[in-house]
Amino acid sequence: MEDPFPVCWSAAKIAKQMRKPNTGTFHLYPENLTASVPILDHGSTNSAFMRLFRDTTFNYCSYFQCPTTKVEQRLKKYNFKSKLIVISNGISDYYLQNNQRTISTDPFTILSICQRLKI
Repeated sequence: MEDPFPVCWSAAKIAKQMRKPNTGTFHLYPENLTASVPILDHGSTNSAFMRLFRDTTFNYCSYFQCPTTKVEQRLKKYNFKSKLIVISNGISDYYLQNNQRTISTDPFTILSICQRLKI
């Protein structure tokens, strides 16, 4: 399940009823929806959306992919029932921890430079 919207709600529930394992992934933060509406962009509203996402879709997943350990920690805070697994879609910790620097035209290098500088 990619997002907490009606098609995924239904698919997740059906898979669970049929005892079929299914996986989800977390890429949509509540703040993505509320940031453009100042009256909604508050911690309590964002927490309510996160609980709604969890209860309507994501807790029906057997496994849940977290793109970073930071996302995993956030989902644990909201008591997600799914088994949380960190599968990074970005730069490895090895590269960042060991201060690896190379000159290259590879887009991966450009991306890692941006992340290191927090741009």
